[in-house]
Amino acid sequence: MRYLGYTEAGLGVFDQVGNKAISGSDPEFQRDGAAETTALGYRLLREYTLKLVMPRRGCPHADALSALANGKIDGTPLSESELVEMGILLMLAGFETTRNAVAGGILALLQHPAQMKSLRQDHKLIRRAVEEIVRWTNPAITMMRVATSDTVRVARANTEISGKQIKEGDRLVLWFASANRDESVFERADQFDVTRSPNPHLRFGFGPHTCLGGPLAKLELRITLEELLKRYNGVESTGKPERSQANFVGSLKRFPVRLTV
Repeated sequence: MRYLGYTEAGLGVFDQVGNKAISGSDPEFQRDGAAETTALGYRLLREYTLKLVMPRRGCPHADALSALANGKIDGTPLSESELVEMGILLMLAGFETTRNAVAGGILALLQHPAQMKSLRQDHKLIRRAVEEIVRWTNPAITMMRVATSDTVRVARANTEISGKQIKEGDRLVLWFASANRDESVFERADQFDVTRSPNPHLRFGFGPHTCLGGPLAKLELRITLEELLKRYNGVESTGKPERSQANFVGSLKRFPVRLTV
């Protein structure tokens, strides 16, 4: 988040506003109903992002928002709306999902002590553990899209998924937790296994829509696990984890732990 240009105070603002935007159905963050809370959260995010981005035009800082603010496509600067929406995307996609993958991964390792022991005994397993954590935690729960046509334009054929024909205007929801526990793809799909390989999870999408931030997220997860195992001899939970009530990002609101050296 500091790479994007956030200060310590800004991180606090983002945390409060972000909770409204992605967890509007949670009673702790809700204000005047779930839809109203979500709309308020995104409006506040846009306003705050605008305050961060626009002053960087012509006066860049050493951060990603400055690169956006002064970037051009075919010689044309990005519009104010494009800058704000891209800034929000970088913040939500680059912060909320990764931090919840880290927290969810630590929780999974504490719930499966044999897996934690395997990692401590062989740090070479960390790269595989990262993939399994991503598959297991599913930081983003769902994605929804609206079909723009009855047919696949290239093949000129009807669009069909598992025997169900998709019509123009239909809304389709992808549940990552279900896809990443598909028993026809994964052996022992409901088991957390840091040695799992291959691991063709769909957490970062695939094809032309593969998440650009996927490699960075996995790097952050890998470094976190490496440093955790190197610096501390033990990690233990000191309280019950609390999850947000949300259907978009699977967030751990609170997860108290004790680290021992």
